[in-house]
Amino acid sequence: MVLDLRDEESFDKSHLPGSLNLPVDFEDDLNPFTHMEIMIRQFRLLDSQLSPAFCKLFAGRKLLVLSHRGHMGRLAMSILRNRSVKAHCIIGGSEKWRKTGLWGHW
Repeated sequence: MVLDLRDEESFDKSHLPGSLNLPVDFEDDLNPFTHMEIMIRQFRLLDSQLSPAFCKLFAGRKLLVLSHRGHMGRLAMSILRNRSVKAHCIIGGSEKWRKTGLWGHW
């Protein structure tokens, strides 16, 4: 399964088939790993959205987490793993995929 954290507009333009959209990542968001106040805000947002009840959707499945640049995806992956979800982050996010030519229109 793929959990796409990008905003609805970006998701609507192009996304991996079968992805579930949880719009919490926006293209203009700063890297939370270099801005502590942003890290705290994004962690709280993800912690509330990725509730234990929500995580039950992924029980027994491997989950790929996608964000714009991968930062929000890494943070979400940590929370999901803490809740026993087999989550993996797509390093570099959709932005890196575009630069390498891997991102397409499905």
